[in-house]
Amino acid sequence: MHWEAEVPVHGGFNTINLKTWKPKNLLYIQLNYIDGINLGNRNYNFFLTDTLTQNPHLLETYEGLSMRRTISNVNNDNYPDYYEYVFESTARQVRIVDSIPFYWDLEKKLYISNRNNRWFSKY
Repeated sequence: MHWEAEVPVHGGFNTINLKTWKPKNLLYIQLNYIDGINLGNRNYNFFLTDTLTQNPHLLETYEGLSMRRTISNVNNDNYPDYYEYVFESTARQVRIVDSIPFYWDLEKKLYISNRNNRWFSKY
């Protein structure tokens, strides 16, 4: 059994962890990278949706001063989803003003949102 997965553009490697996505008891490998441009961290989460026999499902999450994407279970299928947070920045504060749910579309092979059909992500 062997698979390879390319890691998208990233900063400096930080850690690798084996984790479990609790809503579906699904194992995933999390690669954590330092994001120097956005002053935060990026995680490339490789979900083992079909154990180790198939290539993993990639979901990117991140957190920084004015960016956040977190793993979620938006539509209760077998694939992880995410929330993308919208920030407002002023000279005095940075705060979250909204969160947008994205879910995995099996036909399109993309993460999409019901808010706007032009918003999508490959991972």
